[in-house]
Amino acid sequence: VKLGLDLISRRPRPSISALIELVGAKGDQRDQQKKKKPQKITSSFIGFTVAPRINAVGRVRSATLAVEFLLSDDPSRAREYAEVLCDANRERQEEENRIVRDAFAMIEAEHDFGRDPVIVLSSDEWHHGVIGIVASRITERYGLPTILVSFEGGDDPYPSPDDVGKGSGRSVKGLNLFDALSSCEDLLVKYGGHELAAGLSVRRGDFSDFRERINDYARERLTREALIPTIDADCELTGDELTLGLAGEIEGMEPFGVGNPTPCFVSRDLIVREIYPISGGKHTKLLVGAGDATFEAMCFRMSESALDRYVGETIDLLYTLGVNEYAGRRSLQMIVKDRRPSDDAADRFRAERDALSAFLDGKDPSGVEIPVPDRRDFAAVYRLLRETASMGERFFPVRSMLSRLTSDPSLPFGYLKLGLILHVFAESGIITLKEEGKDLYAVDLCKTEGKVDLEQSPLLSRIKLLASH
Repeated sequence: VKLGLDLISRRPRPSISALIELVGAKGDQRDQQKKKKPQKITSSFIGFTVAPRINAVGRVRSATLAVEFLLSDDPSRAREYAEVLCDANRERQEEENRIVRDAFAMIEAEHDFGRDPVIVLSSDEWHHGVIGIVASRITERYGLPTILVSFEGGDDPYPSPDDVGKGSGRSVKGLNLFDALSSCEDLLVKYGGHELAAGLSVRRGDFSDFRERINDYARERLTREALIPTIDADCELTGDELTLGLAGEIEGMEPFGVGNPTPCFVSRDLIVREIYPISGGKHTKLLVGAGDATFEAMCFRMSESALDRYVGETIDLLYTLGVNEYAGRRSLQMIVKDRRPSDDAADRFRAERDALSAFLDGKDPSGVEIPVPDRRDFAAVYRLLRETASMGERFFPVRSMLSRLTSDPSLPFGYLKLGLILHVFAESGIITLKEEGKDLYAVDLCKTEGKVDLEQSPLLSRIKLLASH
């Protein structure tokens, strides 16, 4: 692989050169005029940018086109083939996203998560060349083995039980997919594969029995622990250790692959400083802080809502390290594999939530200091409610509110202080407050005559009394 990457960098075939140029690795003519440095040819670039385009044409059109492309010696002809490959890749992406939406809807509506450890779905509307990629995405999302089957004959109102569907499966550690299919051999036309991925053909009339049989097999072998997705980190890094020099040393370990996996790192207690949706919201970029340093963290195929993190929160990140080269500038970049609230932040959030619940029930919270809100605190929360209400919004996730309130470091806010202020407002007739779900409030501003004296609030008096003890 290393020799191949070096050869592509120095003397690529006309076909590969045309495809690399087309996808922008070498930049356009204006970039060349500016003498920008061409993108380095790495295993990641080939694996995630070049190879998928060669693979896609065989999935949605014909593998012959890929062969003709690779064998092309004429640069202009190679360029034409490269454009066909890129068009096929876009077609594959559109089909993949359509099937993903369809499959996710079917899973949420039909799959019994408490009973069936294997997701098995079929459709007459799915392209058989794409379902393997979709099965991978489903397994990644749900942490369960997945088998998708594409039948043909959807236009027939009375499809035959002898129709043969083509299927593709992906598994998790703990369930050997090839062995699982072998246990259903009498129900399959053919099958093949290995522990984590396999292909199969099944008759329509046998599909239901196959789904039941393979789930029976999995129930006897899959443990709860096996169904918890895990990613192993090679080591933990502090902010001081995150440097371009380290990323360069990791680059020297290329090429990465199955026999030489990309090193994976974890960093804890990073502060989310900025969140940016990119590519129309398909991906998300974070700026996270460790001490005085700020780092860029890319969350690919994760929207801002799916990320479920807010500015000001403290998180742990699991990531690989890379170097982003843009406009002649090299910068360190984290490629995020997973994220979670930091342990201290999560513990504090739960403790303050429990303390608020206890206080409102008339009990004295234990283990948590009761904050006494002052005029500035009340004013900050009221401004936030008024600004948000002016945009027609009445639902307030607690974490979103805290994110916006903590932008001013001189006004420290936590779950408990915010909750106390909202309930004082409600008691004083300034707002109506209803808990719509866990950590989600519905708030409506009320019309009041004159100024409301919050010092007359019995709840605020109790807060002050408890805090003074």
